Amino acid sequence: MTIDDKLIRDFLLTDKDFFFRHPDILSFIKIPHPDTGKAVSLLEMQNKILRNQLANNKKEQEIEYKIANYNYQALENIFNWIFETFSISRKSSSIRQFLKSIRKSFELEVISFLFKEDVEKTLGRKPLNLEDQIIKRIDLLKSSVIYSDGADFDFWKSKLSAGFSEGSFENGKDCQGLAVLPLRSKNKGEPIGVILFGTSDRDRLNNQLGNFFLDILAEVIFSSFKKK
Repeated sequence: MTIDDKLIRDFLLTDKDFFFRHPDILSFIKIPHPDTGKAVSLLEMQNKILRNQLANNKKEQEIEYKIANYNYQALENIFNWIFETFSISRKSSSIRQFLKSIRKSFELEVISFLFKEDVEKTLGRKPLNLEDQIIKRIDLLKSSVIYSDGADFDFWKSKLSAGFSEGSFENGKDCQGLAVLPLRSKNKGEPIGVILFGTSDRDRLNNQLGNFFLDILAEVIFSSFKKK
């Protein structure tokens, strides 16, 4: 019969009193220190393992705290922005002012509105199917999406200046992270367009906003348009 490590491990975990019944075995066990190679006691090895576990737990708690703090900041930004927001007119000056307020509140570098209505107006003037692709992609969006690479990232990145846009990348920086928010009522009907967020920090949108808050923000913006 072959006895492997897993069998022994499972047995010792199941039979908690094994070493109490056979205390003499402990005197023969020698555990090499992972750094020096010298033998250490079971108690010392156990303490080392526990210290490592505590250190890992502390790191996990720090990560969870950062996520919670980011969520709190994002929610606070949303509420502060909502209090400053009024109904939006489809006039260019009003939309650009609205974009500016969003960009300032959420410290974004570039933000853009792309309306299906405006895209459809160009379909009859351009023989290429690019505009038709935009319409189809907008209609397929079920919720907000965050990209940092890939074909979809490249596609939407090229549309950052296709509609009403505000802001720019400075000091030679380029778009590394992108969020696409469909403008529509929650799970109802087709979107009227999209709002695009661009940032030179590829991790910022995931860490500081996330899809949940982006969906809330998209609904608020959609409602603002519908008030007029």
